[in-house]
Amino acid sequence: MTTRFRRFAAAAKDLGEGAIDSLVFLAIAFSHHVLINCLKKGAKGFANGFLTDKHFPDRKSFINLENDIEELGFVAEANEIRVRYDLRELFENPKFAPLAAELFRLKLIDAGWDEPSPFIEECVAHRFHNALSVSDDFFRSWLLGGVQVSTDAQAKFEQALACPH
Repeated sequence: MTTRFRRFAAAAKDLGEGAIDSLVFLAIAFSHHVLINCLKKGAKGFANGFLTDKHFPDRKSFINLENDIEELGFVAEANEIRVRYDLRELFENPKFAPLAAELFRLKLIDAGWDEPSPFIEECVAHRFHNALSVSDDFFRSWLLGGVQVSTDAQAKFEQALACPH
C-alpha cells in the first residue's frame, strides 16, 4: 500500500460513511480519459446520468465501470446494457471537497500537468465537471468551499441542460 493511498484512505475514513467509496469512485472514474469521456457523454442531469455499452470502446470496459458504480453505491438502476447513476452523494459532505480536490490535482500531475495554471482551472479546461454532471461554477465552488447540493443549484443545472446550444 503506497503512502499516498494510506493518506487518502485515512482522511476519507475520518469523514465518515461513504467517503471512502466516493474517493474510490473518483479515483477509478478519473483514471483514464476513456472513462472520463464516457461519463461526459452520459451526463443527463444534476450529478446524474446514464451509461450504455455503446459509450465504451468495448463491452468489458462498460461492465467494469458498471460494476464499480454498483459496488460503490452510485447506481440508481442497471441492466445488461445500461446503468443509470446518481453522484449527488459526492457533494453532500462539504468536508469531502478538499480530498477530492487533492485527488484531482494528483491525477493531473500524474498525467503530465506541469502546473502553469491553477489546478481547478485545469480541471475545468478538461471538463471534469461534465464527467460529474455538474456545472463548471458548481464544480469550482465545491472544490474551493465544499458547497453542498442545493435544490437551487440543481434547478439551474437542469435548466442549462434543457437550453439548446
